[in-house]
Amino acid sequence: MVAHDVLGGGFALNGGNPGGAGRPAFDREAYKHRNVVERCFNRLKQFRAVATRFDKLAIRYQAGLELCSLILWLRDLVP
Repeated sequence: MVAHDVLGGGFALNGGNPGGAGRPAFDREAYKHRNVVERCFNRLKQFRAVATRFDKLAIRYQAGLELCSLILWLRDLVP
């Protein structure tokens, strides 16, 4: 993919390497772990107090996170 700057000359978005060789390698295992963490955060955001950081004290916010995590864990155990 080539983009053009203001002067009309082009520069390659892939770092100038032919065939896009400048892209980082895809690590399937790292992606799986990252996806698990992202899904967990999205499920925790379903709780309004956690998503909006309703409790301003860190200890209360941590307690809310632990309660929400416990609720989500218990929901997964029930068929």
